[in-house]
Amino acid sequence: MRRAAWILVCVLWTAAAGDFAGLTPGVSTKADVDRVLGAPVREVVPGERYEYNPARHDAVRISVKFRRGAGIVETIDLYPQGSYAKAQYRQWFKLEAPDKPVIDERGNLIEYYAGPGIALNYSGPDDTSPVAFFSHFDLRILLEETPQTPAPGPPQQPAPGAPQPPAPAPAATRAYLGVRLALHAGQGLRIVDVGPGSPAAKAGLRSGDLILEFDRDRFYDKAINLSAIPPLVGNHPVNTPLRVVIERAGRRFEAAVTLEARDDSAIREENRKLAMSLHTQGRERLDRGDYDAAISLLRQAIQLRGPDVLEVSAFEDLGFCYFKKKRYAEALSTFQFASRIDPRSPATVYFLGASHDALGHREEAMKFYQAYLGLNHSHNGWNRFARYRLKALPREPEKDKRMRENLDKLLGAIQQEIRRK
Repeated sequence: MRRAAWILVCVLWTAAAGDFAGLTPGVSTKADVDRVLGAPVREVVPGERYEYNPARHDAVRISVKFRRGAGIVETIDLYPQGSYAKAQYRQWFKLEAPDKPVIDERGNLIEYYAGPGIALNYSGPDDTSPVAFFSHFDLRILLEETPQTPAPGPPQQPAPGAPQPPAPAPAATRAYLGVRLALHAGQGLRIVDVGPGSPAAKAGLRSGDLILEFDRDRFYDKAINLSAIPPLVGNHPVNTPLRVVIERAGRRFEAAVTLEARDDSAIREENRKLAMSLHTQGRERLDRGDYDAAISLLRQAIQLRGPDVLEVSAFEDLGFCYFKKKRYAEALSTFQFASRIDPRSPATVYFLGASHDALGHREEAMKFYQAYLGLNHSHNGWNRFARYRLKALPREPEKDKRMRENLDKLLGAIQQEIRRK
């Protein structure tokens, strides 16, 4: 019933372009919003952004932003009960091409559609990411200039006699908090570790605490993008208290954390060492058959390493855990990423075949089994099974129970091979 009600609400909103419950961005005032939605439940940014009770509107959060100094609604942000892809919103609101795509300060895409007055706010940098929330917006936003980052081009050579470029700047520093965070099933971000002597430790934050708010940013909804957190902290002024709302053992309280400056290279090195430790712990859990714990540790290790130091073994271990848990689509996606790092890694190529095989993609499975055998790898179990499947797949129906049984029988040998890599 809830899903049906949500679809009905979307249809009703479509009828009045840009309006929500009789409120029109660019026209309605703070008094109008309070009259329609009731008194705000929280003042997020004094005089500028307020949150209202979402219960009557089948949402988990309603946030209204007013133009500074004008008291006129700029955006009404609605966070739905579920997570939906762009295609669903296109169907609901009859969206065509966006009139203005923008990358926000967190690196996430926003698409503005003038016709219905709708903006889709994604949880990632492109429209393949889930939509975190959508907005009814003031059409004046389309007329406002948005700073654009110039596309990189070939280095320009200075003209003869032109001033020389300035000397390289000293090593960059940024604000440092000193916690390792993880998502969990409920609200907020869970603190996994607190660095000894870090600003977080000095402020009394502990492992197991939930962070519900960073200054003006709130994490009460579950659609949280962890990659957005480092820029949030790193861009905060150093030696300035950062307001943090913590939940510990069911009790909520505020803490003030004074961030410290830390050299970027030092942070990267610290993250690299921590990632190596997490990867080792993940491998140990993998060897013990605790695949859920291994998945959590390996995902954290991959996030900490960063794009410049990704290792194929981390993705192969993570993909194997997904495969063992019969989460074949996630295994396939993970091994596809591993192939971008090392397209000739035998484990990656073999498991691309096995994942496609388990999902019933016969042609793709055959292609990767053949490619694996072309690598002349020494794993006898994998070699035998790849040859067997290349003979059997053209003759078998798509639903092959024996295939999955044989895959499971080989998992023990596969695990031994991955441990030795």
